[in-house]
Amino acid sequence: MRYAHHLAKGRSLGPHFVASGGSMRVGLGLVLFAAPAFAAIAAVGCTANDEGADSASEVRVSPELSDLELASKASQLLSAEGSKCSTCHTAGKEDILRWGAAYKAVKDECLAPALPLTALERIDCLRQDKTDATSWFTAEKLGLYSGGAHLAEFEALFKAAYPEDEWELRFKEFKTAAGMPAFNRPGFTADEYALVAKWADRGLPKINEVMAPPGEAECVPSTTPELQAHIERMKTEGWGARLAAASTPMALCGAAENPVDCLTSLPDLTQQMGVEGTTQTLRELRKLEFRTSFWVRSSPDGRFAAVGGSPSKIIDLDAPATAAYVSVQAPYDPGFFPNNDGFTYAGAGGGGIRVCRSSVIHDAFASGQRITFNEPSCTRIIDTVYQSIGASVDGSLYFMATGAHTNDSGSSSGPLGASFGANATTTLTPMFNDGTKYVPGQNVQVKIPQEGDQQMSPTNTLLITRFGQKAGRAGFRIRSVTPRFGAPTGDAGASALPSVRVETKVLGTICLQGGKPQLSFDERFIAVHQYVDPNANPAGLPIGTANIFVHDLKTGRQVQLTKLRAGQKALFPHWRADGWLYFLVKDNTGKESLVASDVALRLSAE
Repeated sequence: MRYAHHLAKGRSLGPHFVASGGSMRVGLGLVLFAAPAFAAIAAVGCTANDEGADSASEVRVSPELSDLELASKASQLLSAEGSKCSTCHTAGKEDILRWGAAYKAVKDECLAPALPLTALERIDCLRQDKTDATSWFTAEKLGLYSGGAHLAEFEALFKAAYPEDEWELRFKEFKTAAGMPAFNRPGFTADEYALVAKWADRGLPKINEVMAPPGEAECVPSTTPELQAHIERMKTEGWGARLAAASTPMALCGAAENPVDCLTSLPDLTQQMGVEGTTQTLRELRKLEFRTSFWVRSSPDGRFAAVGGSPSKIIDLDAPATAAYVSVQAPYDPGFFPNNDGFTYAGAGGGGIRVCRSSVIHDAFASGQRITFNEPSCTRIIDTVYQSIGASVDGSLYFMATGAHTNDSGSSSGPLGASFGANATTTLTPMFNDGTKYVPGQNVQVKIPQEGDQQMSPTNTLLITRFGQKAGRAGFRIRSVTPRFGAPTGDAGASALPSVRVETKVLGTICLQGGKPQLSFDERFIAVHQYVDPNANPAGLPIGTANIFVHDLKTGRQVQLTKLRAGQKALFPHWRADGWLYFLVKDNTGKESLVASDVALRLSAE
């Protein structure tokens, strides 16, 4: 019926549309799908502009530029220090190639002039799941097209697809959800955009010459007495011990006194996907009846599992599988506070990261089944994405870590890029609990060259960052974080917040390929998912799969938990407070499930 409505109004798109007077008019001209403007909108993943929709078709690029000259100029616009595309994530060679591949797929399937699609069908094809007209738009799906989300050509597409009283709102939603840079920040000028567009239209030639990665040193594993002493203290002083001392109920444990005896009623998947020689039990927590996007994270007690999506969802693992879930109005990057008192999502309210008290989840399950982040105990913290949160054990300070990172939606077919650069910076945002909500303080910048994908430890006392991409040259660095408090930064009075600076010191290095690291609540074990490396695959694992690995900081031992079949991926591991490890399993048919492993409990017992 939706398509019939617009077809009845004659709103189809095809090559017969022409430009008129340099402006875009429905019924008169729509040059989005006609050269040369088609190439211009197709090219860049890093621009947005709320001042109106400019047309890239009016800009000319010298055709005399050689491939090398064009690649040099365009790559500088995309990835140089302070560029529009590197302000909140990396923009290295691997990133641009990934954006280019997504652009080509969208062009071929959704926007090519010869496709017999209406305007509305083209728009629905741009959604994360093109078969679902309720699915949201994402920059991941659009690739380099996300940089053209603000242009007049896309505006005309929405005008052609929706009624006059509806198209503007729909277009704004599209730009906010999929435009880059995020949160409708100013992007390229028309001239800059056209330059990068030309490079993309030629197929990104000479990218290897102009974006060669910096020299990577061999990874050398290390530890220190300070790190070992920290691990010993966390056995009794960390958040795992504190939640246990508070008799915090753990999900699916019943009357079990030993965490190893939890989850026994759930299906055993050890033989199906476990690795021979790894002592563990794998349990299927829940088959998901929907598709997720980006992360999954769970509350410290293991009860609530939060996933990204369109919309995102939070499910109650203590409830029956048929129970209703909570719909979350934020597209990605869920997370939970380690003290079980709060949670976070990115992209909430049209942009930025927001945090809320955990009571918001309980209230949503009790009535409404919806979280909007307009709830009184929710706060906007910082305008970026890809966050992690720690909490000091005395409750005086919370840190949110953001900064240089590589986007990882779970769709990679090989090792994640690590183009963090010489100026890579981690931002630590202090947060304080005012009794009702969390209040952000002044950001603290920690410059860590060539490292990113930062992760705070549960107690705020360690910072873990990732470096390198190739086997033998990739790993994680562990630093201590010591806060120093100063005079308040706000107005005098009870509402003033103390200033915070930090001191850091390298305590150890882990040599392991993987995604964003996740540290257990006793701060002893690090878990990562690892995409199979086609160039370093001695075990002959199926290319395109991903598996879970755990590293023991106390002993240096590394174990592989899963050995998945072709078309499957184990992703986004994260811990609950008693030592169980949760992760997501996807296959290429769209089936997804949550799985749990007791491997850390077994290793601790050994």
